Amino acid sequence: MGYATGQFGKNHLGDRDEHLPSNHGFDEFFGNLYHLNAEDEPENEDYSKDPAFAERFGPRGVIHSLADGMIEDTGPLNRKRMETIDEEVTERALGFIESQGTMHMHRALIFLAAISLTHTASGADGNKLIRILESGQVAFGSFVREKTPEGARELGENAKLDFLFYDMEHGAFDVPTLELFLKALRAGTATCGGGAHTVIVRIPPVHDDPAAAKERIEALIEAGADGVALPHIMNAEEAAKAVQWIEAATDRMWPGNPEGDFLSFMMIEDRDSVDHAEEIIRTERVSIFSPGPGSLRGAYGGDMDAVQAAVAKVLAGCKAASVPCANTARESDVVAKVKAGFRLLIVQGEALDLGRKAARR
Repeated sequence: MGYATGQFGKNHLGDRDEHLPSNHGFDEFFGNLYHLNAEDEPENEDYSKDPAFAERFGPRGVIHSLADGMIEDTGPLNRKRMETIDEEVTERALGFIESQGTMHMHRALIFLAAISLTHTASGADGNKLIRILESGQVAFGSFVREKTPEGARELGENAKLDFLFYDMEHGAFDVPTLELFLKALRAGTATCGGGAHTVIVRIPPVHDDPAAAKERIEALIEAGADGVALPHIMNAEEAAKAVQWIEAATDRMWPGNPEGDFLSFMMIEDRDSVDHAEEIIRTERVSIFSPGPGSLRGAYGGDMDAVQAAVAKVLAGCKAASVPCANTARESDVVAKVKAGFRLLIVQGEALDLGRKAARR
């Protein structure tokens, strides 16, 4: 009797026939074999157009295979197909489940779905926050308190928000929980008013463990995050290294790629980094900089005049470099921060409405 086994979605254990799930215990497999940026590389202008190169080095398409040896390449996962691949995989997966219910009612079912979590739209048009920044408006976001599908849906229903700040610096670096959150958020895109909220994920500082930071950046890109926040950037060399890691993992980082949809968010929140803020902010192709007022309070021993001076120095550096500057805001200071020129504000409660009114949104 045995089990009915199917795997649908992404599989990153090798792209040769012998690596396919259908050769390792699964009755059926349908999905892609690479990170998404590897599969859209053939559409890049500098990618070789030589058929022999594509035959030898190019990525395989979306594969459908069976345990009996049937292997079908259903075509490339190009940028256009990425817009609907989740629906395509879901349809195949549901069809497999339904077929087992009608054909093999005596068999138990083992089923794995690893949805690719592509964006609802590709390029900058698919990133709500980038659209707002490019239009010259002020964007408003919220910290994520409940990292659950229910929490995602609740935040997604608030059409006044533009982005979400998801913390993975403190506590476990839990990618599966993030993926569930993103899937629930994007499933409610129709209720979000202009697209799903952009999700920026904060990870531990780069200098704590550079190798781990690089791996975390790659994992977030693969999971479908819209951006990565890097706290406690200490100097320009560290910022430049982080840019290199991101660009090695994806060619979609904005504004280095004007059509990109991935964001780098770097935080200046230590005394030494404030002293070198102008140099750090001149790092090329960083999407957003932010002073970290909470950490700066600790760095300056609670001296709020020094904290305000540090925040003002980072903001001035961002304006000089024409880079968006982010900050947190409360009801008492959100209007002033809009007028000061902050382009992104993380708010809560009535500060959201007050800020939007001040920004004429």
